[in-house]
Amino acid sequence: MAAACELAKSNGARKAMPLPVAGAYHSSLMASAQPKLEAALAAIRIERPKVSVIANVTARPHEEPVDISRRLVEQVTSPVRWEESMRYLLAQGFSRFIELGPGKALSGFMKRIDANAQLLNVADAASLEATREALAS
Repeated sequence: MAAACELAKSNGARKAMPLPVAGAYHSSLMASAQPKLEAALAAIRIERPKVSVIANVTARPHEEPVDISRRLVEQVTSPVRWEESMRYLLAQGFSRFIELGPGKALSGFMKRIDANAQLLNVADAASLEATREALAS
């Protein structure tokens, strides 16, 4: 992992750091999982969402159930286009973002993209209450 970070830096990356992950998600090493996911998704009914959901494969919203299913299968092996997704949302006028889960890594990334974005985090009961209060004001 350290060698990959050094290689990235030597090739012009401003910053490279290992992220703790449980598997080789979003890479070709996960290709064997795609048929299983596709079969599981075929067995359930996906409805048109009530709110837009940005697919991390395209960094754009998809609303048709067949497209949602297709994007879910693709995301198993495709790179995450998170920064592009956030820039798309900013261009659409969104300015408030909520990070769910422990840590604030994504909020830190978002601050580098747009220092003016309002960032909220929900990691436990106390932060959920603080986020609820912030959204109510």
